[in-house]
Amino acid sequence: MDVTRLYLPLLAHAQPAVRRQACMLLLGTYGDRALTYLRRLLDDPDPQVRQDARLALLSVRELTDKDIQLAPFRGMYVECLGRLSVYIGSRTLRATDWSQAEGGRAGYQKVQGVLAYLVHCGRRGVSRAALGAAVWGGAHSPSSLARTLSTLRQAFAAEPHGALIAERALTIEADYCRLDPEFYHTDVQLFEQAYSLAVQTEHDHGLAQAAPLYRQVLRLYAGPYMADVPRGSGWSQQRRDYLLGSFVLAAERCAEQLYNAQQYHECLAVCTPALEADPRADEVVVWLLRACAALGLHADLEHAYRGYLRAAQLGTGVDERDDPVAQTYHALARQVGG
Repeated sequence: MDVTRLYLPLLAHAQPAVRRQACMLLLGTYGDRALTYLRRLLDDPDPQVRQDARLALLSVRELTDKDIQLAPFRGMYVECLGRLSVYIGSRTLRATDWSQAEGGRAGYQKVQGVLAYLVHCGRRGVSRAALGAAVWGGAHSPSSLARTLSTLRQAFAAEPHGALIAERALTIEADYCRLDPEFYHTDVQLFEQAYSLAVQTEHDHGLAQAAPLYRQVLRLYAGPYMADVPRGSGWSQQRRDYLLGSFVLAAERCAEQLYNAQQYHECLAVCTPALEADPRADEVVVWLLRACAALGLHADLEHAYRGYLRAAQLGTGVDERDDPVAQTYHALARQVGG
């Protein structure tokens, strides 16, 4: 679900203070791109969502000096966290649609892979040789790559608001290709901006002030970077690991704040999805163990610790001096025993 929708009732709230706080949080987390997401909702099939989006934009106009456009968004947005999804205007261009452009014969996975790698390379673009190697994972024919690029351009052009992207954003030259980021934005950009703002806020004002921003980071993470794109030569792995690490760190910071506020159930709710993404995240496990102990969930504490040992490939006889999770577990076990 588009997290911008979560702000609609707040930005349309009857109390000015609620609208003001929601506006500050929305723009502080997402910047001006938040306005783009609200404008996308002006084309939503649900008339109530359309009305709420309009009221939200009017609230932002009232509370800021920004030039607010009330016309629906006509640009391009790419979701890279989790399954790759592309939106042009208010319509979703799904991977299975990419092979249906007029004259397109390339398999949709190859078209998906080309688009994914062009987004991954960003402003710098890529040579045809590097693009082919990334998508095909080895030998490929120039004609196959040319056909796939042509299909991608046709898929853009076939959308009601995709002609500009097909003509100006997608550059295809003799030995160079680029999808210009000036013509689209991504959820990864939002995720990284939100994470950076959360870290800076914690540095300047402390964890309590930064916690709501860290929670926004957790909401933005929809899964591994380009999870359904065949990895081929592994070009996406470093980026995937970095983004996962940021997500886990955000969860750890949220968990600490919630535990210190004695919100133990909420702490467990933050830790659980983070450990599903990375079962070896030791700092997250530590806060989960502490929350379990505080709630008297001793069986869950034991289960969580054994799960961590399996994930980290550690024996049950691990030396507690060498592992923070083992240290925490044995200290809590002694408290329970005492």
